[in-house]
Amino acid sequence: MQGWIKLHRLIMENAIYKNSMLYHLYSHCLLSANHKPQHIWYDGELIKLKPGEFATTLGEISEATGIKKTTAYDGLKILSKLNLILLNPERRITLISVVNWYSWQTSTGDARTIAERWPNDSRTTPPVNLRQISDSSAEKNERMKE
Repeated sequence: MQGWIKLHRLIMENAIYKNSMLYHLYSHCLLSANHKPQHIWYDGELIKLKPGEFATTLGEISEATGIKKTTAYDGLKILSKLNLILLNPERRITLISVVNWYSWQTSTGDARTIAERWPNDSRTTPPVNLRQISDSSAEKNERMKE
């Protein structure tokens, strides 16, 4: 997977922020959710996934996060009760939808995209010469040896 997601500081005010397992699971859901429509074949059926949705198994979640399957299942149920995700378990696969994913990830608000920020940031931030920094660090180390 490539790309990035928007994560607002308001997440720090959510109850899951103080529970590392729930926060880890929710972050995994945000990062795993599709950013564009996708079609997958599963068990001979075509499944259409919208942005903010993904199909997975408890085994895949457990492997990706390091959280035991039973704990991950309990955590996903809690996230669902908190209305952060929607769970749609099928035979051997679970479809997960991140609630409000589309509005969070596509709204521009006052946040600028990276493409908009970088040119502006480079004009306001003085360029850094890494060689100069490493040379001065080497000089400082030599002085400390003396």
